[in-house]
Amino acid sequence: MTVSPAHAPSSERLAVAADAPGFMPLDEAQTLFEIAGEYLAQPDSTKVGVEIGTYCGKSTVFLGSAAEDAGAVLVTVDHHRGSEEHQPGWEYHDPTLVDPHSGTLDTSARFRRTMFDAGLEQTVIGMLAPSTTASRAWGKPADFVFIDGGHSMEAAQNDLDGWAPWVRIGG
Repeated sequence: MTVSPAHAPSSERLAVAADAPGFMPLDEAQTLFEIAGEYLAQPDSTKVGVEIGTYCGKSTVFLGSAAEDAGAVLVTVDHHRGSEEHQPGWEYHDPTLVDPHSGTLDTSARFRRTMFDAGLEQTVIGMLAPSTTASRAWGKPADFVFIDGGHSMEAAQNDLDGWAPWVRIGG
């Protein structure tokens, strides 16, 4: 991917994102970076972006970089147990992400490592909760909400229903 250095995360962060497990193509992640940056830089910005569905933090590196550039924060919400396709017996199950204590998928440690490696621990806030639960507890308008959590129609609709009211007018 070739992008203008002034309009992209640093080369070090691009390397961290490339190394993080995940499914977001880097060119699409670059587009997220640009769009998030536009909303976070608007005069009426709340300086808060929200990501639904963190997995291991690949797209979070891009959204968090845009937030950092704008003096904002990114809140990323995930229960870290994976979507349907991450479960045992499914195509995208990764046994290296299974917690040996619980025997269940747990991507939270890999996400934290990605944020550490990217130097985004002061910009990205990880919220460990199901998206619908977090949306009920949320209390502030956001500049944008990027929804990429559960991939079933029901899960996506629930995310949209829970989070759309929190997007500021013009966001």
